[in-house]
Amino acid sequence: MTLLAFWQSYWFILVGAALFIFTWLDGFDLGIGMMLPFAKTPAQRQTHLNTIWPLWDGNELYGLIGGGAIFASFPVVFAGLLSGLYPWVVILMVFVMLRPVSFEAWVHDKKARRFWEFLFSLSSFFIPFVIGVAVGSTIAGLPYNAGMVWDPAHPFWEALSPLSVLMGASFVAVSLVHGSAYLVRKTTGELAQQARSNLLTQTVVAAVLVLGVALVALLGGADLTGAPGVGKPLAPIGVPLALVLIVVALAGIFITRSREKDSRPFVFSSLLVGGLWVLIGAIQFPTMVRSSISPDFDLTIFKDGVSNPIYSLQLLGILGFIGLAIVGVYTVFVYRIFKGKIDASEMHY
Repeated sequence: MTLLAFWQSYWFILVGAALFIFTWLDGFDLGIGMMLPFAKTPAQRQTHLNTIWPLWDGNELYGLIGGGAIFASFPVVFAGLLSGLYPWVVILMVFVMLRPVSFEAWVHDKKARRFWEFLFSLSSFFIPFVIGVAVGSTIAGLPYNAGMVWDPAHPFWEALSPLSVLMGASFVAVSLVHGSAYLVRKTTGELAQQARSNLLTQTVVAAVLVLGVALVALLGGADLTGAPGVGKPLAPIGVPLALVLIVVALAGIFITRSREKDSRPFVFSSLLVGGLWVLIGAIQFPTMVRSSISPDFDLTIFKDGVSNPIYSLQLLGILGFIGLAIVGVYTVFVYRIFKGKIDASEMHY
């Protein structure tokens, strides 16, 4: 492996790590947001929000880091994705903006709280769905041409495919499981018991969807052979490993959901998130975007012109690692401050 290939691989892993952390941390508060309107009482809805209010905006920061890492390391990929996915990006940004607005309005507009709860839930649903569709479409294939951009003859809805829609639904289902597991960890009484009950149905649905993603990918929805001379070196080991992690996580959630130790379902739901991203990385590496027009047009990290020059990758790689470490320390600090059980006895926002 050349020095340039090392740094290109490093950035592929860094982008994946940032997106995994985003899905892991923001995933549970998106799941809780989706479930907010279905809580039985105002006190339960208050407790839902109290579990996530100090954390959710910081959790979203990792999504920005992931997107920024793609721009810093593979600007052609970043520009090419935006060239064809602008309508989806606009939809995503609308719901990303609606989320804090509905959160703030819920606090101050008490008469319309049910409306703001519905809006918060709707935005919490569409964010993981659109992100999942975007990730799935890079695996299933997008109409990239020889110029390494989205071919203008192809409409934006070509991002929708069985694999991409299934991936979007999987991100939603995993977020719901993660959210319920977090409620089990952070709440007590009837609300915690409801979360335990929800985990049964949610885990079954997540199992069907996530394993369905793997099945569709293995049956031809993804390219597991890769370009000649490059291939997919992680697929033979990474895909079986990911499936083992996913099955262990699903079984662990099912077994521990009714036991006394509250942290175990969240540990296994975190493993489920990790297993999903191991599957994505194993299927894709070293491809960033698969071309549905021709394999010759695939955007791999080693392709000439796809990544920044080596000196940029080195400098930004070191600075990016330091920045990610600082944000990580801040995240650990905040989570330690707000550890423990939550209830509706106090308005924390």
